[in-house]
Amino acid sequence: MNKRFVALFSIILLVTFLFIYDVYKNVTETYRSISTEVEQQQLKRKYLTAMYNASRERSLGLLQMLAEEDPFALDQYDRKISAYSLDFIIARQELFELPLSDAELKLLNEQREMSRTNQPLQDAVAKLLINKQREQALDLLKTRAIPSQTRILHKIDEIIELSSNQTQGLIDSVNQSLDRSQTRFAIIILIFLLLFLSVFVYAFYSSRKEKELLQSNLQMEQEIAQQLRSTKDKLSQYTNALSTFTVMLTPTGVIELVNNAAAESMGKNQDAWLGRYFHECNWWVSDSVRKEIASDVLACANGKTIDKEVEICSYAGEMLALRFILNPIRDSEGCIIYLVAEGQDITERKRVEKKISYHASHDALTGLINRYEFEHRLSLLLQRSEDHEYHYVFYMDLDQFKIVNDSCGHSAGDELIRQIPSIIKPSIRKSDILARLGGDEFGIIIENADLSIVQKIAEEIIEAISQYQFVCEGKAFRIGVSIGIVEVDETMVVPDLVMKWTDSACYVAKDKGRNSYHIYVSGDEKLISRQKEMDWISRIEMALQQGDFELYAQPIVEVVNGEDKAMNYELLVRMRSGNQVIPPGAFLPAAERYNRAMDVDYWVFSEALKVLSENSDFLEAIGYCSINISAQSLVSHEFLQFVLKRLDEVPDLAEKITIEVTETAAISNLTQARHFIAELRKVGVRFALDDFGSGLSSFGYLKNLRVDFLKIDGMFVKDIADDPIDYAMVKSIHEVGHVMGLKTIAEFVENKLVLQKLKKIGVNYAQGYGIGVPEPLSVFIDDARKLKQAKS
Repeated sequence: MNKRFVALFSIILLVTFLFIYDVYKNVTETYRSISTEVEQQQLKRKYLTAMYNASRERSLGLLQMLAEEDPFALDQYDRKISAYSLDFIIARQELFELPLSDAELKLLNEQREMSRTNQPLQDAVAKLLINKQREQALDLLKTRAIPSQTRILHKIDEIIELSSNQTQGLIDSVNQSLDRSQTRFAIIILIFLLLFLSVFVYAFYSSRKEKELLQSNLQMEQEIAQQLRSTKDKLSQYTNALSTFTVMLTPTGVIELVNNAAAESMGKNQDAWLGRYFHECNWWVSDSVRKEIASDVLACANGKTIDKEVEICSYAGEMLALRFILNPIRDSEGCIIYLVAEGQDITERKRVEKKISYHASHDALTGLINRYEFEHRLSLLLQRSEDHEYHYVFYMDLDQFKIVNDSCGHSAGDELIRQIPSIIKPSIRKSDILARLGGDEFGIIIENADLSIVQKIAEEIIEAISQYQFVCEGKAFRIGVSIGIVEVDETMVVPDLVMKWTDSACYVAKDKGRNSYHIYVSGDEKLISRQKEMDWISRIEMALQQGDFELYAQPIVEVVNGEDKAMNYELLVRMRSGNQVIPPGAFLPAAERYNRAMDVDYWVFSEALKVLSENSDFLEAIGYCSINISAQSLVSHEFLQFVLKRLDEVPDLAEKITIEVTETAAISNLTQARHFIAELRKVGVRFALDDFGSGLSSFGYLKNLRVDFLKIDGMFVKDIADDPIDYAMVKSIHEVGHVMGLKTIAEFVENKLVLQKLKKIGVNYAQGYGIGVPEPLSVFIDDARKLKQAKS
């Protein structure tokens, strides 16, 4: 009997220990798994947050650059943006080092591909801003960089959401593990009961040692219970480590768990919210929102996942934007046992999006809407325009604004621009739309107005601006305004065409003498003429893009035998259109009027240096090549630096280059011209003063300009053989030039009689159709090559 009992007791005890060991092992493994997963999820959250913040700060940096003018500040912002890019890459690399699911790897790889596309866009925006190409930068930011950056942020949100889902999966796993442990625990209890009964029966026959064994088993049960409680505590610690608001609910919406982030936002400790309904939280800003949340809880309890954006009010009274996600949690049989609510604070992201939207449609300097928004509203006006409704569009360009910029600097110019809206607004109606279109240009949309009202508004604006006195550094400045006006009716449907007409009308107003306005009407001859010039601008742009410009050259020869035996040339530019060669007189006036002459100068100078450096035979055979530059290039610091940089790359060319500037351009910009000439003379470049004698006080300015050649204006040279006054003028200019150590060049030399007169006077060089007609530069280069081959 005792042996059977001992055997049965031993079997029961063995089974008990096996169950206890199984429960202990399960709890231990669960604890280790949870610890590892918690650490990994925390690291993932950390790196994802770092990526999100770095991406956001980079966007903010671009916006700050957009509002900044100071080049030093722009450079600092550019460095910060580069630093944020590095932070982003480091965080992403650290994230790749963690164990990741296939879904996470896929999302991260997609995000990395997006970043590879977006980073060059943002770098391009920064570079454009540093180069002060704000309109291009804003356009690139708006059309490509911002949408691309938004997609990257959404992709990071997807990764965060996936991480949250994995967290939820961990919670499910823990719950399942707890369920299994509880089941095993119940079996252990049952075994203990059986064992207790056995011990009770055997107590009459057992010894004290058997009672001690029972106590040992009871102590092990307490340890297991303690481990279960520890596991629950770890789960609570994990949720508290999350930066998102996390709340666990019953299917009826009763709160069972609140993490620290959510509790702090609610304004009470975690335990104070347990047992209350979720929709009763003081987060929700109104009763209607509470009803909506209660409805969401009910829908989630029926298996639906809720994902939306809501606005909440924190305990401190701060309004926050949340991305609110409510997920159902199911047990192994598919029954919903919990609901998990997560709230991600997206307040900063919303603020950035709002700021980006504002800056995309508003001018940072004046606060007015910008050109993009102005044209958008004009487009809407054209779409809704009806019969017998007349609207008007103003295009206003400030006159003499450049004087303020040149005299007091760009900060003073900016201050003047800031004051212009306050000068204009009293003259327009509240319903009228005022915008800054760029630079010193403004626009107005006037809806439903008579022509007489529009004319009165234009006159009042002109009067107000012309009477305004801007004071800076003790100097008083007065400016003016030229206004182009277009009447808009239901027949007009293309905003770009309307803006084109207003721009042309504005230039016609400037041609009237400034401080005036011009109203476009159909068949306007002045506008047609202006439009032809505008057509040349588009053709110039196309020629620059497609390589339709070509260098020509015209010989410059010695008139009197001297030490200079080499041939010299003036380089000229021509435009090719099919088989037609277009002279510069057709397109350069339009280029100079619309500030595109410097673009042509860039091409001519670059092409000239390239051709000369590649043709050593021609370079050795010539004395010098002269290159013309416009007044715009003469006063441009950027163009000066460009020339210096190119000559530094090929220093041997400097002594072969002579730059021609017109007398009018040099005298009109005397200070800048002297600086431009002085800097390039340092590296060996020579200068010629072109069209000398055409100015009103030419001789008086000669002392202030360190040039090497005087090119006597052709209007004096061409009739020198028959007109004694022209002869005297040429002789006078030559003599003054020689006294100052300058060599003279006569233009428009068309026959031998003129050349003989020039020899008599002693003029050094001659140029004209009587000497040689302009031909493609390649012709002269081929001649030089053939001549060298013949000599060898």
